[in-house]
Amino acid sequence: MAVLATVGIALSFAQWSHGERASTCISDFLSYYTGGRLAFSGQIYSPAASISVRHEILGCSNDVYGQFVWPPYFAGLMWPLAQLPFRVALVVWHSFCVVAILGFVWLWPGPRWRTLAICSWSFPLMSAFVYGQDVPILLLAAGAGIVLLGKGCDFEAGLCLAVGAAKPHLFVILALLILVRRRWWAALGFGVGVGVEIGASFLTEGLGWPGEFWHAATSAAANPNPGTMINLHGLAYAFHAPWWIETILSLAFLALIAWTCMRIPDSMGFALALAGGVLLGVHSYLYDLTLVIPLVLTVLASNSIPLWLKWAAGVVASPALYWMPSASTLPGPVHFLLPAFLVLTGVAIAVGRREAEFAGGTLRMEG
Repeated sequence: MAVLATVGIALSFAQWSHGERASTCISDFLSYYTGGRLAFSGQIYSPAASISVRHEILGCSNDVYGQFVWPPYFAGLMWPLAQLPFRVALVVWHSFCVVAILGFVWLWPGPRWRTLAICSWSFPLMSAFVYGQDVPILLLAAGAGIVLLGKGCDFEAGLCLAVGAAKPHLFVILALLILVRRRWWAALGFGVGVGVEIGASFLTEGLGWPGEFWHAATSAAANPNPGTMINLHGLAYAFHAPWWIETILSLAFLALIAWTCMRIPDSMGFALALAGGVLLGVHSYLYDLTLVIPLVLTVLASNSIPLWLKWAAGVVASPALYWMPSASTLPGPVHFLLPAFLVLTGVAIAVGRREAEFAGGTLRMEG
């Protein structure tokens, strides 16, 4: 595991150095930095103000890509970083992300070398660094929340999961599972955290921010390349499927995820719900697959999961399918990676329960 982790870190660094985008005009970090520069000005969601800032920083053209589309409190958090020169702020941001990954490795139960190896070989996590995304920080928040839920520290877990309010569509199924399992203290902690963020948003952007945020989040700038999304919405868009097929598939996967989550221990259920949010969220790109890492680690650690599902988890964790060429007119293998893995997980649980019932025993899943 130590050798794998070392090689993975070296390859990820080489790939990141070769394909770095965080310091260019197609950078997600540039959007964060722009939001920080416009925080407390009342113009966070103004396309003209955003274009002016991006042109001042990097000489970017006046295109829609790069407009800030997150809640205002996030712009407020970025304000101190935006007071630094852009290149310096980017180095500080990457340092935060490295610390977040190391924090996740340290707190996640199980062998830390294995966790580090999975993270270092993760192509989505590498992509998050390439574009300066905040996904490493969300991974730490989600991982901490799942671990704390497993330890019964529900209120603290809810506070950690509230960090995901910056991308609520990815955490909605996890939040619903907390309610269904009647983890009321976790729901309270989540509500308190979100309430603080909403209050901070009003302080950052004023009373009219909900409508401005909704308009920005549903505009073309929020989804510049829908065909490259790795969720069901991206898959349906790539195949030019009508909306009702996407709706049926979404309901079917939601039913599968709900059925599976109610039949497995809490730790795996919460990790599965988080991965399900990535699949069913209408806005999730390659780097968002980083949030599947907790499910992969939980599957690998379980003593009751069949070996074939562990091999499937290894495929999900490896970069092999991401490097496979695909026809330009069709979705690539990565589009089918997450839905296939969630289906296989559901099948493994169903088969395991049936075998346990046939043998007169009970299904137990450790790890």
